[in-house]
Amino acid sequence: MNHPGRLSWIVVVFLLGLVLGRAEAQDSGAAMQRGAKYVRARNYPKALEAFLEAIKADPAQLDAYYNAGTIAQKLGRCLYVLMYYRGFLYMSPGTADDKTARDDIAKCEAKPGIGGLSVKSEPPAIEAYLDGVVVGRTPITEVKLLPGTYRLELKHPDYIETSEEVVIATGETRETSRTLEHKLLYGELEIRTVPAEGVQVYLDDKPAGTTPVQKMRLETRKYLIRLEKSGFETWIRNVVIGRDRTLTVNATLEVTVPPEIPGGPDAGTKK
Repeated sequence: MNHPGRLSWIVVVFLLGLVLGRAEAQDSGAAMQRGAKYVRARNYPKALEAFLEAIKADPAQLDAYYNAGTIAQKLGRCLYVLMYYRGFLYMSPGTADDKTARDDIAKCEAKPGIGGLSVKSEPPAIEAYLDGVVVGRTPITEVKLLPGTYRLELKHPDYIETSEEVVIATGETRETSRTLEHKLLYGELEIRTVPAEGVQVYLDDKPAGTTPVQKMRLETRKYLIRLEKSGFETWIRNVVIGRDRTLTVNATLEVTVPPEIPGGPDAGTKK
């Protein structure tokens, strides 16, 4: 392999992951070690299997993508070269290995019969996966692929994932566009009041209980809080519930000041 130092370094990194006790790092680390062992034995098919297993265990494993692309190039398997090297370039912070990946991709793209895929989404900037391999972020313009059938998935933590089968014909570019539905996201609202008891709580003018109230799980958006208790001024605020966060509202209600009564006890007295 062109980068024997890279492989041995990866083994050390993942041994550290084993010490940390992360299950996914253990699985990925073990696969990376097997891959390095097979590379040293020049058993490249088994090495490729091991690196693909490492990616499956840890989809963010940058070096597993690089090693899979490198071994695929040695085996002449352009399908994997195009996909796994693209995954590497997408996640790469910018290294000297980028050039190797781009050069090998260009060799496979030059082969006759190569097709293409263009992907748009609403909203944009959604990660696109082909057969479980991340290849970029939408919009993607004519990414080159071998003819065949692929599973296209669009993923974003704030949207419901969408998937479809796309067929890439020889020498043709397939175009597809998807609209993603926003997920319902939640946070929590905690309300503490002075006085602590007997305060009526309203959210967007709807009754939400009387203090003390338990934490409320709410969708992430803006709400109007109104707090009312006889003998106290009404307390009103707009609040925004954030994703996976607890917003604590501390509200002190002011005692109502009684109005002056004409003809009170001092009325008519001379100063």
